[in-house]
Amino acid sequence: MSVAETSGSSKLGTGSEARGRLTGEGAIELHGTLTGEVEWKGLVIVGSKARLLGDGRVESLDLHGVLEGRVVASGQVTVRRGARWVGGCIAPSMSTEPGAWIEGQFRVRAGAPG
Repeated sequence: MSVAETSGSSKLGTGSEARGRLTGEGAIELHGTLTGEVEWKGLVIVGSKARLLGDGRVESLDLHGVLEGRVVASGQVTVRRGARWVGGCIAPSMSTEPGAWIEGQFRVRAGAPG
């Protein structure tokens, strides 16, 4: 997997494709395509041209691109304008901007597992 670390955060660059299980902590920015499972203790940012194809357990998620899968988050989930998400989510807090597209089962409840 071509994940680079810069200034305390990690990044999967634009045009990169990776398959497998991604684990770690801190902040990570995805700008390429990741197919597989994500287990991340920190903020996961899925960029506007990125695709995340798989399930995940994360602390927080900021989705600008495409996500196809189910996510369990222990913190805030934000779905930005132009994002597309098919799957589902369980989180204690979730916001969706106008222009975002979601389809599936999304549950927001205090004390959600993460």
